[in-house]
Amino acid sequence: MPVWGVWLDDVFYFSSSPESRKARNLDANPATVVHLESGDEVVILEGDAEQVTDGALLQRLGEDYSRKYELEVSFTGGRPLFGVRTRVAYAWRERDFPATATRFSFATGE
Repeated sequence: MPVWGVWLDDVFYFSSSPESRKARNLDANPATVVHLESGDEVVILEGDAEQVTDGALLQRLGEDYSRKYELEVSFTGGRPLFGVRTRVAYAWRERDFPATATRFSFATGE
């Protein structure tokens, strides 16, 4: 599912309504595939999502989201925020696909 989000310290963070199918699915199974919002400059991530509960990190990410998307965002009011440590990423530019298609693998630290 395409999502808005921010990168911080090698983790991609995104949010969802607590009642959404996305959030309920992640509660049941953290394995996820994330498609960032652009269809012209494509980035797709595979990894496991973990809900963020650290208050200081939630505050910082709310500030980062607010700055990036130019709207007031807060994650301290119960809206879940998930972090994905990426195992595999795919990226390409639509205008010159498949020449720019690239697959990246990342160490998971396990």
